[in-house]
Amino acid sequence: MKPQNRRAVGLYFENVAEEWLFRSNYEIISRNWHNGHAELDLIVEKSNFRAFVEVKYLSGTSNNFPETKINSKKWNNILKSAHQFNVQYPHNKRIRFDVIAIIKNKWSIQLVHYKDSYTGFRSSYY
Repeated sequence: MKPQNRRAVGLYFENVAEEWLFRSNYEIISRNWHNGHAELDLIVEKSNFRAFVEVKYLSGTSNNFPETKINSKKWNNILKSAHQFNVQYPHNKRIRFDVIAIIKNKWSIQLVHYKDSYTGFRSSYY
């Protein structure tokens, strides 16, 4: 992947994830919401919860899993940004943090939706 195409590739996989969520009856609330330098890929809702969705992908011949690219610093940024989003757009719904992991090779695309995937230490934000 050429560096100048990195953002275009990321947008392609975010489109794939957004389409999956839409077809799964999620309401798309926001996409690429920025909080300073941090970004929330997708924010979606269903009747009783709001989910902050991080999209990770790998293309080519990697032997890794896309979700392993989310380290503790990234989770911390997601938590802080989600808190800011909820302050700006209050609600009475349960909060969930999801990950959509996508692997693409020349034959297929595999998408896995990890629901309520944040299992780390719950900071003071939630």
